[in-house]
Amino acid sequence: MNRTKQYILNLTLIFTLTFIVLYFSLKDNTDEIINIFKQLNPLLLGICIVAILIYHAIVAQILTIFARFYNPNYRFKAGFKNALIAALFHGITPFASGGQFIQAYVFYEDDIDVGESASILLMDFIVYQTTLMFYTLACVMLEWKRVFSGGSLYLLALLGFLINFLSIIGIWIVSRSIKLHKWLCENGVNIVYRLHLIKDKKSTIEKINIYLEKFNIEVKRLASKPELIIKVVVANILRLTLYFSIPILCAWTLGIPLTIDYAFESIALSAFISMINSFVPLPGASGGAEGTFVVLFATLVGRSNATCMMLVWRFVTYYFILLVGLIAYAKFKRGHKIRRIEEEIYENRIIQ
Repeated sequence: MNRTKQYILNLTLIFTLTFIVLYFSLKDNTDEIINIFKQLNPLLLGICIVAILIYHAIVAQILTIFARFYNPNYRFKAGFKNALIAALFHGITPFASGGQFIQAYVFYEDDIDVGESASILLMDFIVYQTTLMFYTLACVMLEWKRVFSGGSLYLLALLGFLINFLSIIGIWIVSRSIKLHKWLCENGVNIVYRLHLIKDKKSTIEKINIYLEKFNIEVKRLASKPELIIKVVVANILRLTLYFSIPILCAWTLGIPLTIDYAFESIALSAFISMINSFVPLPGASGGAEGTFVVLFATLVGRSNATCMMLVWRFVTYYFILLVGLIAYAKFKRGHKIRRIEEEIYENRIIQ
């Protein structure tokens, strides 16, 4: 199956799951939900949309900062285009796995070669995941009573946090320890191979060695630029806080009485939703994202209000961004097609 057919299949799956979730969300409380939506404030909805665009603008600024390591002339406009296109492909691929591949391609078309784009994306991954780890740790510690007494979903969120925490810590330790690195390659891969979880042991060892070596190189490169690290960490904190604050903006858009006193709880619940969604293998965590949102926010505002908040939140953070990303990708493809045609015409004139 080629990629275009796979993306069409993924989109069909997304919309099918969305329809199913909407049906079960609306069928028992239709009148109440309609009455809540009658209170929707268009101006505040516009603010929600501006907030998600600012979120992606922050992502773009982070990419631009890293890209200027290799191309001092790299522009924010190119970074914003890259961020929006990545959001599209993150949203339509399982486990958000397609974003980085398309980002490398977009960087390449903007005169950054594949090796350099891989370094940019790895630096972004290192700083973002490390920031996210400490951010969610703070949420877990400050909301520990809710986490440990709130039921299976909160425990799943805790498990998601622990897996992310151990993954990033493990990569840091292995990349810095030659002995552990050697043991992992010689023994760890053997264990996985005997369990028939991988087919080519030699290739897997080579990939691990290359990844960890590159990780170590990028860590050293980042360590040489402490001012840049601080700048990007602050940007990531703003990015996460803004994204996790969007549900409370959605509540205000609908006139739902979720006061500023609940701002931190709302941010923490949003962080837990993100941790849980990391387990959902479907494109855009479709089905899981909606259901988890309703269950968790129902504890603050009730089920009907939570359902309405979810519909606005999902539109703003997912479907709207898919549309914007699709427009950005179409313009990108058209622009580069025209550029290639112009180059071919110019080369033909020179030859003639």
